[in-house]
Amino acid sequence: MTEVLYPAVSLPKAEPEIKNANVKPSVIRNWQRFIDFILRHLSQITLSYESWAAEEETLFCAALEFIEKLEGAALSLSDLKKMAKKLKELKEKADLANVDKYGDPIPGAENPNPDPSPIFSYLDLMCRLKNLSTVAGDFQKSLKKNNVAGLEDQAQVQKFWKALCLPRIDLSQISMKVNFT
Repeated sequence: MTEVLYPAVSLPKAEPEIKNANVKPSVIRNWQRFIDFILRHLSQITLSYESWAAEEETLFCAALEFIEKLEGAALSLSDLKKMAKKLKELKEKADLANVDKYGDPIPGAENPNPDPSPIFSYLDLMCRLKNLSTVAGDFQKSLKKNNVAGLEDQAQVQKFWKALCLPRIDLSQISMKVNFT
């Protein structure tokens, strides 16, 4: 049974620094909805990623290596998706070639093509992160519109997020800020 530990003293609620004190309560409620949505979906994506990494990462690497031998390196997620579709077609053709005229598998016949489903799972995770990045960008615009302080640090984190979701961004040009204080 899992034991839940509650803090003895409740933590004080930190109010955001707002330069413009005329922020409507409805705007603050919208911000809360943004944060709830982002945190809920981040936890779901994190759980999906951990499951994917535990079960499918090695299969993904094998399939990616196989595709790169055939087609070359994928420069974008759309290229990777096209290559995964080709791999799926190759696998289906090889599966059809390895059955007799009655549809029974031929003994000893193996399919040399790896399974493309780990690549599609990875693409699904990246698509979810990209969509969540869009929501986070809208939240950032709402904060900027209401003159909330400290958005430069959040904008830097947004750049790293986009770099994760869009492989065409040169990661060597982005530098991490060591101290966010």
